[in-house]
Amino acid sequence: MISAKRAVCLALALFLALLCGCSRKPDGAPSVSSLGSHSLDESEYRFLYATYKAQYLSLPAYAEFDKYPDREYSPGKTNAERLDEVVRDSIRMYLVAETLFDDARMKLSDGDRAALDEYIDGVIAERFDSSREAFEAALAALGATYETYRAMLENGDKTRALYEHYFGSGGARRVTESEMSEYYRKNYVRFAQINVNDRYAYVEEEGAYVQNEDGSYKTRALTAAESAEKARLAAEIDEALAGGESAESLYEKYSENRDYPGGYYFTAATGAAYDSRIVEAAFGLAVGESAKVQTEHGTFWIERLALPERGWALDGNEDFFEGFEDDVKSELFDGILSSHFGEIEENEEALAAIDGRKIEPNYELG
Repeated sequence: MISAKRAVCLALALFLALLCGCSRKPDGAPSVSSLGSHSLDESEYRFLYATYKAQYLSLPAYAEFDKYPDREYSPGKTNAERLDEVVRDSIRMYLVAETLFDDARMKLSDGDRAALDEYIDGVIAERFDSSREAFEAALAALGATYETYRAMLENGDKTRALYEHYFGSGGARRVTESEMSEYYRKNYVRFAQINVNDRYAYVEEEGAYVQNEDGSYKTRALTAAESAEKARLAAEIDEALAGGESAESLYEKYSENRDYPGGYYFTAATGAAYDSRIVEAAFGLAVGESAKVQTEHGTFWIERLALPERGWALDGNEDFFEGFEDDVKSELFDGILSSHFGEIEENEEALAAIDGRKIEPNYELG
């Protein structure tokens, strides 16, 4: 771990990648979820579930949820339950987005539809060797049809247009300073960090780190002398902290990574791309409290720090707040959509019978 970098995992990017719709149903197929003139039957719901599930599992924050479904996500909730929750909320957002798009009297352009035709033709050519039959067979295995798949992609275009309607140039909504501050206070943790890599050393040649073919950095085991020196440093840090020193005050003297003297800023989502164990430990502390976290990258001493005013705009914090305003817009957009959840009619019995843990994620045609 050489540096902490901003995880590009915007909620909007996720939402636009996931959100889709399928309004065409076989004759007589009962609806399991509906809002206004838009509804989903069971096969459509399952297709959406499989697609959203794959998208979430592709994100760093959810990458191990399928591998460890019974691990506790939060008190009283497992990883599997959390994944099921966010997937079903995404399906609800689909219905709301479809309805709001219609309510705003918006239409997709001929150019949008032509681009969609071209995209689907490309999928068939590249993934199915130009075989329409193989393409439709893959959809059928997911309980979907060509029309279902096209409607899914079409809804993505509608959702992007709806987002622009609210938050684009000349849109109906402007993000306020107070909204940015509220998002910042609610989602971010800041901490000082001292790290001592007592697990391995990087291989150097002519003063530069040597890279492997995959771009990672080549490492080697520590020598006995190096291990002893690392242990001495760790003991000094432990003693200083026990004596009342702060991690912040010891940072310059002891930390092997001094890229961020103003502290590290993360949300739960961006922390997953850094090291979720460290960030989760920081969230669990009160301001001024410290913790020691040991990972395969070494030992980390962290101290939770107070969030300064407008931290997103301070010099030196660029790595942690890239795309910050877009993150705020994304949460506000999600809020607009979720505010209509109570208007959705759901067949609770039918939905309860859909066991998300048994639905295979749709990675091929998402």
